[in-house]
Amino acid sequence: MRIPVAGLWGGGLHTGAEGGWHVEIAAPEWPHHRVLLATGRGPWQGEHGESWWQVFDSSWSTLRATGRTLAVATSSDLTLWTRA
Repeated sequence: MRIPVAGLWGGGLHTGAEGGWHVEIAAPEWPHHRVLLATGRGPWQGEHGESWWQVFDSSWSTLRATGRTLAVATSSDLTLWTRA
């Protein structure tokens, strides 16, 4: 079994899941990052609360690192979500 990892110097994790779900990173006020969870249509084509949701807002830490489990890691926090 291979476990994908990512860190300060690169690597990559999955951004999509079964059923068309995926995550997007938005940084309109860089270095302030927001993590968006979206359906197949994505956050750029639908309405907030219908096809995408903001699930994480990082204004104090830099974003470092994302099935059934969504993991968002910053330099100071780890947040996990899971679906049934």
